[in-house]
Amino acid sequence: MPKSILEEKCRAALSERIMKLSPDSPAKWGSLTVGGMLCHIGDGMEQSLGRREDIDRSTFLFRTVVKFLVLHVLPMPKGAPTSPRLDPNREGTHPQEFERDRNRALALLEESAIWPKDRPMAPHPAFGPMTRAQRGILTWKHIHHHLKQFEA
Repeated sequence: MPKSILEEKCRAALSERIMKLSPDSPAKWGSLTVGGMLCHIGDGMEQSLGRREDIDRSTFLFRTVVKFLVLHVLPMPKGAPTSPRLDPNREGTHPQEFERDRNRALALLEESAIWPKDRPMAPHPAFGPMTRAQRGILTWKHIHHHLKQFEA
């Protein structure tokens, strides 16, 4: 079974790893700073909760084959393009204060995990409509990917 933020144990492990970050944690790859990464993962969760609108860029191939592969087969690829709305160097949330940005990410992680089962989540900009279970898996993979980026 894939890891998911809907599982308490998996979510707690991510939270612990987020708490190991420091304002000077260096990235192993990519252009994000640690503060930018925290804002980016927070923006991704806000998007899934319907608070950060984005453009539907999904295609049939991405809504079907690619979504399945990303959720169940492949690791998150390094350097995959992100929506400008989730990019802290573009239209995303800009890092302000490390503890504030970290606390926002942790709070959104908890809120995403307790999202009511009967409330739909917002469509993903690349993968289209997603179930709560699919969002739980994708959010875990996304956060895990970026924590690896900062060796946390």
